[in-house]
Amino acid sequence: MTQPAKRRLNSTRTKEKGSRINKGRTKARYSQGPKNRPFPVMTHFLELPDDIIFVICSYLDTKALCRLSQTCLRLHHLTNYDSAWRRIAKKCLNTGITHDGLDLFPNISLKDRVKVSQNWKRGLYREDAPLKWKKNLLPWIQLDGDILYLSQAADIRAFKLQPEKYSLKRKPLVVYTGHREDVCRFLLTSSHIISGGGDGKIILHQKLSNFKIEFSAHEQEVNCIDCLGGVILSGSRDKTARMLLKVQKESTIFISLFPK
Repeated sequence: MTQPAKRRLNSTRTKEKGSRINKGRTKARYSQGPKNRPFPVMTHFLELPDDIIFVICSYLDTKALCRLSQTCLRLHHLTNYDSAWRRIAKKCLNTGITHDGLDLFPNISLKDRVKVSQNWKRGLYREDAPLKWKKNLLPWIQLDGDILYLSQAADIRAFKLQPEKYSLKRKPLVVYTGHREDVCRFLLTSSHIISGGGDGKIILHQKLSNFKIEFSAHEQEVNCIDCLGGVILSGSRDKTARMLLKVQKESTIFISLFPK
């Protein structure tokens, strides 16, 4: 056989071999679907879009999500989003997710809140006292967004929360005064703080302001107080219940008292 004929034969064998390899790859990447139509085999997990990965993550538990976040940088970044932890957070204790799906603390990541909840459940926590005082008091406390309202003796103090440091600012934003004795109860509305003290007074404080209105409602300490709309109800140790009607007109508040 001449040299040019050998070259043509080797070229033909190389083409046939390459054709067989390509056919084998095609069979590996495709399989027969309905009506003998080929469809691609599932691609790599990391090639999936973010939305599909979030859907998959929604079916995982806490341990599986944490392990998935340790596999690579991309999955670590994706598992830090709140959407990956929302279903778990709804089932955990005190994560700020209501049954309706409303997030009460959007400034704190859901992953951190689930971690704190799981630690509380297992008894793993750190004891810390962000606020201390020397007097033996029984404070009344309420949280409104990132503002903590705390009664201390005859005053009510408003402290700013620092979620990134898990602490409070030591210096209060506002100090609400007016009672001669300890604050027994107080409640928050959208615009005011209503407090009842041991001196029998009921005081309306405007939030984050020094404006206030005092009213002598009882002869002894106020044990309970509540508000609905423009009506304020209070009860005292002097065996009386009082109703205060609050009417707002042209930035002036008028208060009338109805005895029991």
